[in-house]
Formats: sequence, C-alpha cells, structure tokens
Amino acid sequence: MEEIESDGEGVERIKRHRGRRPKEWVTIEVPKLVHEAVDKLPQGRAACIIDCLSLYVSNLVLSHRFVSGDFSQAEENVIDAVDKLVDSCVARSEIEFFVVTNEVGWGIVPENNLARAYRDLLGFANQRMARAASSVYLCCVGLQTKLK
Repeated sequence: MEEIESDGEGVERIKRHRGRRPKEWVTIEVPKLVHEAVDKLPQGRAACIIDCLSLYVSNLVLSHRFVSGDFSQAEENVIDAVDKLVDSCVARSEIEFFVVTNEVGWGIVPENNLARAYRDLLGFANQRMARAASSVYLCCVGLQTKLK
C-alpha cells in the first residue's frame, strides 16, 4: 500500500490494516510490477494473498498522464501488467494464490471518463484473473458464493 502523507485518514486505515495481519506473514507491498514480486517469491509450497487487484489497476491507470481523456495507453499498460501477473502466478504452481478484488461494475455508470475507464479496466482484470483461477468466490454482505 502506498501512503499519501497528506491523507491522514488513509494513512491510519493502512496502519490498522497492517496491524490486523498475523505476525508470521511475510508481506510484500508494491504499488506496480506485482508480477515481479511474484517471480521473486521463495521457492517451495506456500500461500500468497494479492490484496488487492483493484488498487493495483488503479495505480496502473493513474500512473499515466491523460491527454483529452485518451486512456488507450493506460489500457495497454493494464492489459500487459495483468497478463504478466497471471502468467507469473501460473508459473508458480507450487504457490496457492488468493487474489482479492472489488466489483465496481454493478452500480451507476460513472459520469466521468476516468472513472469509466477504471471500471472497464478493472472488469477486464477481474475477468482475466477469474479465467486463470481454479476457483472463484464472490463475497458480499458477509456471505460467500462459489462462482467457479
């Protein structure tokens, strides 16, 4: 998680989130290039939580300067990054990956093109990860439903 110093409430949320993790967990926090972190995980049977895909996509989208609402470069970047992440996870078959994400396409269509681009790109990322996953669960209002 990347802290924004001027956002005191956000910094506190991150601190609480980190504090809830079990002490024995090894945590790698990277805002981008998550596939490289996966590639560098130690060899051997393990579990890895990627938390969260929606923040990763947001970081990728916001890392581009947009000219007149053109998100084509951001789209290429997100597609490439998510494909690399999926490939890295598949290549590490000895590790069981748990990917946390959000569903943002169920609400009202956003009025601005940045929010629409984000919604669409996260939808792509979610679909790509779900296709590659052996199982997929939807968690809503404290209940889990197996989708795949």
